[in-house]
Amino acid sequence: MPPITITTTGRSEISRPAERAILRIEVRDTGIHKTEVSNNVLGSTRRIKEMIEPLNAKLNGGEPAPHAAITHWTMDTLHTRSYPRDDDHGRVIGHEFSAAAHFAVKFKDFSQMASVATDISSMPYANISGIAWQLTDATRQSLMAKSRGMATEDARERATDYVRPFGKQKLLALEIDESRESYLQNTGTYVAARMHGSVPGGRQDGDDELSFHPEDVSFSSAVTVKFTTE
Repeated sequence: MPPITITTTGRSEISRPAERAILRIEVRDTGIHKTEVSNNVLGSTRRIKEMIEPLNAKLNGGEPAPHAAITHWTMDTLHTRSYPRDDDHGRVIGHEFSAAAHFAVKFKDFSQMASVATDISSMPYANISGIAWQLTDATRQSLMAKSRGMATEDARERATDYVRPFGKQKLLALEIDESRESYLQNTGTYVAARMHGSVPGGRQDGDDELSFHPEDVSFSSAVTVKFTTE
């Protein structure tokens, strides 16, 4: 029997528990007094910075210290805007002002993140706007390589299944086409078992911490391989 040529697509999906989490924080206020609104937001952003900076210890070279709970954080500039304020008859009677700032804080210590998030949740004008779960760069690269190899092996096994009934076992790869890769950074959830109202001084004794439930981070691959039998 002459050689058989066959093209198959192999797929794989692999997951690992999250190793890092990006906590997204929004600080926002609105009101009719521009200076008061801005000061309220600036005051809360200052408190958040004072909270997270000690957790972001650095080595002399600038890289995060091994014991640091936070490996990186950013804060954008204060955004302000104003818009007309109407009465019940649609007449402009003044202006409403808003101010907002946003933080993105990357944690490697999830228990410390829960403590920080709990304090922020009870802080005036601040709220947790989202959490993104990630892997370290080294783990992500290893996961990608393993997923590609698994997809290629899946394609070979499929091709073997098809040619075996014809008495063929050995295959030679002629072409490889990377069809698709997908790296999914999952968004986890957090739950407050019991939280009291906003507390200007932060969390009170007896308040429960927010509870975090990280999701797995997944990577999938698909590869199309053209084989011929020997």
